[in-house]
Amino acid sequence: ERPSVAARPPPPPPLERVQGRVSASGRATVLARANTRATAAAAAASDESVSQGPPSLLVRVCDVVSSSYPMFIVAGAVLALSQPSAFAWLRPEWFSTGLAFIMLSMGLTLDFDSLRTASPRAVFSGFALQYSVMPLLGIAVARLAGLEPSLAVGVLLVACSPGGTASNLVTHIARADVGLSILMTAASTFGAILMTPLLMTLLANTLVPVDGWGLARSAMNVVLLPVLAGLTLRKFFPRLCVSLAVAMPAAASIISATLTSAAFAANVSLLAHSSAALVTAVLALHSGGFVLGFTLASAFGFSKRVCKTVSIEVAMQNSVFAITLANTHFASATVALPGAVSAVVMNTLASMVA
Repeated sequence: ERPSVAARPPPPPPLERVQGRVSASGRATVLARANTRATAAAAAASDESVSQGPPSLLVRVCDVVSSSYPMFIVAGAVLALSQPSAFAWLRPEWFSTGLAFIMLSMGLTLDFDSLRTASPRAVFSGFALQYSVMPLLGIAVARLAGLEPSLAVGVLLVACSPGGTASNLVTHIARADVGLSILMTAASTFGAILMTPLLMTLLANTLVPVDGWGLARSAMNVVLLPVLAGLTLRKFFPRLCVSLAVAMPAAASIISATLTSAAFAANVSLLAHSSAALVTAVLALHSGGFVLGFTLASAFGFSKRVCKTVSIEVAMQNSVFAITLANTHFASATVALPGAVSAVVMNTLASMVA
């Protein structure tokens, strides 16, 4: 009798038979999952394309235009000196509109979250130096240079103005802290609503009558409201602002250079008689701002990178802001001239510092 053989398990069915046993509902589940993955991938690609914003060529062109702001300032000044009539079409009341546009472009580059994440100590230090070092330097250089009252008031108006948006570009070139620079510019801009009228009333009222409340109202209309509008647009319409934020800085650079050149053109005859004293005073003002800003920031214990940022922010003023207030609130057109000279001197110095 043969020995018994242990029963072997039956061979596995062919793969085709296993696949054939998959129910219709199972196949539908697999297909649904695959479709979901494909849809998610397509949505991610779509979101990425939206976040990338405008074409790269447009971005590069706008970056070149924005980075050329110092050259626009110098070229505009040369044109204003040689052909003043080239800017005769620009009306004085358009200065406020132009400054409001520049402030709107600044608001579009900010957001509420970045304002909350700033280093309070660094921002406060920059704000304090902005509205102490520069006004004191302004009154000192105006007196030492022996400027006539209208020009002295113009120098003081520049010294009491907030930081200019050009400081952000210079900070980038100098490889300092761009984020801190933007936040310091925003802080001094908001503070200008109170600080500029207050300081001008204290320092310049002995030279010419100063309408402090009028300065405050103008600062609110051409600075605070446009910046808040830009912040609001960025908060509630972020996709729209991705596109707008690309072109707005370039447009703001052209507008700023045009307004500055127009102020030059309107005072060419006066500049010929007092150019040496005025340029010396403005040069001393901004040079002192760079030096004292860095020195005092170092004394506060900040890093070298932060000290460079503070130095640039303190020394670089919003010249268009000074020109706009000069044209709006002072009877003499020469009050706006130091702001135009400041734009050229300041950007030339900044290019050397960076």
